[in-house]
Amino acid sequence: MIEQVKALLAEQALTRAAIIDDAFDESPLPQDIDGELWDRFFDDLTAGDEKTITSEYGKEITEGDGSELRRDVAFVQAVWAVRSGVEAAQDLFGDYETARRGKRAALKPLEELLKELALPYQTSGRRADIDVSDVQILFLDLYLGYVEDEAAIAQAIERLKAVVARRVADPPIVVLMSQSLSLDTLAPRVRDEGELLGCQFRTLHKSKLKDKDLVSEHLHDLASTRPDALKLTGFIAAWDSALDTMKSDFLKEVRTLDLADYASAQLLKLSAEEEPLGDYMLDLFDQRLHGMLEGDKSLLASSQTLNSIQWAAYPPAQFMPSGAFLDLTDSLIFQHAKRTPPGGTLQPQLGDVWMAPPQAPRARSKAPPIPVAKQSRDVFAVLTQACDLQHGNSDRLLMLKGIARPYNATPTEKNPVSSAVMQVDEVDYAIDWNPLLTETWLLKELPKFRKRGFVHVRRLRLPYALQLQQAFIGKLGRVGTAAELPSRHAVGVEILLRTKSGGARALATVKASDGDAVCLVGRPTDGSLGKVEWLLLSDRLRETLRQALKNVPSADLPTGGAVKLATVREDPELFRRIKAGLAYSREAEKPKRPFLNSDYDVVAVVSADKSPVIGGIYPDNVVPILFEIDWD
Repeated sequence: MIEQVKALLAEQALTRAAIIDDAFDESPLPQDIDGELWDRFFDDLTAGDEKTITSEYGKEITEGDGSELRRDVAFVQAVWAVRSGVEAAQDLFGDYETARRGKRAALKPLEELLKELALPYQTSGRRADIDVSDVQILFLDLYLGYVEDEAAIAQAIERLKAVVARRVADPPIVVLMSQSLSLDTLAPRVRDEGELLGCQFRTLHKSKLKDKDLVSEHLHDLASTRPDALKLTGFIAAWDSALDTMKSDFLKEVRTLDLADYASAQLLKLSAEEEPLGDYMLDLFDQRLHGMLEGDKSLLASSQTLNSIQWAAYPPAQFMPSGAFLDLTDSLIFQHAKRTPPGGTLQPQLGDVWMAPPQAPRARSKAPPIPVAKQSRDVFAVLTQACDLQHGNSDRLLMLKGIARPYNATPTEKNPVSSAVMQVDEVDYAIDWNPLLTETWLLKELPKFRKRGFVHVRRLRLPYALQLQQAFIGKLGRVGTAAELPSRHAVGVEILLRTKSGGARALATVKASDGDAVCLVGRPTDGSLGKVEWLLLSDRLRETLRQALKNVPSADLPTGGAVKLATVREDPELFRRIKAGLAYSREAEKPKRPFLNSDYDVVAVVSADKSPVIGGIYPDNVVPILFEIDWD
């Protein structure tokens, strides 16, 4: 592993690293020392001590100004410098020195690894006493401070931002470290405020720095993806620049329109079409700004650069659905939720989506009611032609029925027309539409539907409304829409090992609610119909699996099969392949082997309800590691 990563770093010309941690402070800062220790220090000073400190400090000190001196950085440094000859100073800094030794000891394995990798590195504390503006790999302490508080986090973020701001197109690889259990919780804040992408950022608990394989694998991931990460960084930077430029140009253009222009549009065109001016101009300006952005040369060039990325070695998508992922998909399919007035509108349009009321608890039922956010709800989309509604040519609405299920709920076995994400009142739904189920609602009865609890929740963008309309009409015509991102569903997973005796040993087990495993559902790359399903595991679950497999005694490992598990469990490539995702079919009756006909054919995936492991007996005709997926 070490030689592999060493070669990769050289290949990517990654030759400059830095460790920024308060463990490397040359002296403490005033806030590092507790007030009681300062009080005791001034009480214990002798005349000789005062003379020694005064000589180093360059100013006279008196007993009366201790409150000011303890806040003076120069005074603290002076006391630190003469501490060996001042007994009171040794007591003052005793806890600090002990903590600093512990912090440096925790970082020693990292320094030794960087030396093994022949990766030159610098160390720096809080004072920014070295220039790290050109480093390519940055190991950063989460809390840049003796006390783990908000100020220490803020200082770490400021150090990171200072580096990134000077090289927006070429930011460093960052590994955020801490001994705190809050590392995973706070890391996204540091990453986002530091304006980094996830592919440029990793976290490591300092207790894990002793694990050379784990640290080396993080460096391998970051280094191998760096060229593509820079392409993506350039694309986002181009968006940033284009938005700034086009905002000015766009506003300059629309300000040339005066009231007379809006009046002529309304009187000569929109009134005849019964189109509200405000809605029309909102859509018109939206499309104009979109068109101007499409003409930005730098943005176009950077988008073409993304086309050159080879995706075969990557996981199918980021691990779990982030808020940004869902927001992007929702905006692709629906107009913004705020364009649907609270409580809905009595002026229906093509693509309006109405949601039925939540289920009422059953009478005399002892089971607790299902929370609204976890209930599937009936939804209805307006299919009546837009022009008929606009001109009042219809007294009723043609409604297509669907089922909105909570986003992480188990998807249906069928492959209906669907809307991947619809956000309503901070709840994320996925909708399955049934083109065979339609009904009509009289316009005059809409108030009655409202009283029954039906709510107009969203409005589909026109291409998606037309898509539903055509699905109902049949295949006489088709409407193309932008490809939606793959849907994803949290699942439970149990990973089993076949022992030499034929038993099943659990290596790791997680529930869907743990958020450590997700199944992605998409389409085959050849464009054919049907589903492709991938199982992705979180970093935490993969590490649990690696350690559990590593700790199995060699005598307990199965010996049969073309591929020897005892050999491949030490090969990091096995876990890289697992990280990239495991191909899987929920409907398959037999376990699927995603690495078939390779040197890593030791893994199979199957739905828990179709598992071949019965009564703790693991059949010997199944490869030795089995992932059982539970969708419930």
